[in-house]
Amino acid sequence: MNHYYNTVPLQGELLFAERRKAVKQDCKVLEFFRVHPFRDFTPPEVHKAIGYPGPVSSVRRAITNLTKEGWLRKTGNLRPGEFGTSNNCWRYNG
Repeated sequence: MNHYYNTVPLQGELLFAERRKAVKQDCKVLEFFRVHPFRDFTPPEVHKAIGYPGPVSSVRRAITNLTKEGWLRKTGNLRPGEFGTSNNCWRYNG
């Protein structure tokens, strides 16, 4: 699974460091869902709960990767987001 999408593009040690960071983010997001296996969460809720200092898009990327790998599933539930738009919810699929 490609955990980091090299859109900049980076090379060498910088690319390796970003890939390593993305894998750690994915693990942190997965652990959050494992601790709360019977609840739905939106990406902004996860972002806030884990106290991730980076952008919410990084949490969205992690959720997308974990869904593709079968760890999470989209529930079909929606919740209003910070800016009035609907956000999909995910749940642990273990």
